[in-house]
Amino acid sequence: MKSHKLIVLSLVLVFLSFKTTRENEEKYSASKKKNILFIMIDDLRPELNIYGENKIISPNIDALAKSGVVFNRAYSNVPVCGASRASLLTGIRPTSKRFLRYNASIKKETPNALNLVKHLKNEGYTTISNNKITHLKYDIEEWDEEWYPSSKKWRNYITEENILLENNGKHGYAYESPDVDDDAYNDGETANKSIQDLKNLKATGKPFFLAVGFVMHQKNIGIYTILKRLSFLKTINFKLMYQIEQNIYGENYAIIKTFLKKDRYLMKWQKS
Repeated sequence: MKSHKLIVLSLVLVFLSFKTTRENEEKYSASKKKNILFIMIDDLRPELNIYGENKIISPNIDALAKSGVVFNRAYSNVPVCGASRASLLTGIRPTSKRFLRYNASIKKETPNALNLVKHLKNEGYTTISNNKITHLKYDIEEWDEEWYPSSKKWRNYITEENILLENNGKHGYAYESPDVDDDAYNDGETANKSIQDLKNLKATGKPFFLAVGFVMHQKNIGIYTILKRLSFLKTINFKLMYQIEQNIYGENYAIIKTFLKKDRYLMKWQKS
């Protein structure tokens, strides 16, 4: 009888030991996995200080680059929005039959592909998508969360002038400069959401893949837009303003000057 009790006790101890060892291994394995913050920016060229564009002030990106790896010969697989995103997230190159159009779909064109999100989810990662990661919404089913800003219009204009143009079926300007907080725009709202996600995810102790998509960096505030907000605008000489642009943009001055001459907003401004 005693021998039976000893056998049962031994089996219980072995089971508990196995369970504890397995839990420790899982914790150790999870701690070894690197967290991933994946930032994707719509239509952004390498116009950054780390790529020799010293007119750009980007101290946080510069600091990140110094502590990591900077790729100097990384190219887009295809020069189209949706297609390039689909190719990047699946690791599958475009062909004549897939990933060619702006609205290319991972779900439809490569339904059996092991995409990046699914792979990381299989490896125990929490996966979150904030704003534009795939061109088409809900094109990857494996996200634990796929979030979008509250504004339904992707251009996300705030100024009355641009909103009026858009409401009348016209394209608004590629810039605007209202005196508002960053989170008045979708990108600011996205940044705030992602910062909070980072805090929450860190607290869980589990590995995570947080993908953050910024869209409206195209709303650049040009020199002439900044000057427009100053009270001495009408005393500004446009030749002087072009010189300011030339000093800032260097060899791109000719292209910018042509754009400024053709820009309807500037033309209206010059007449005022």
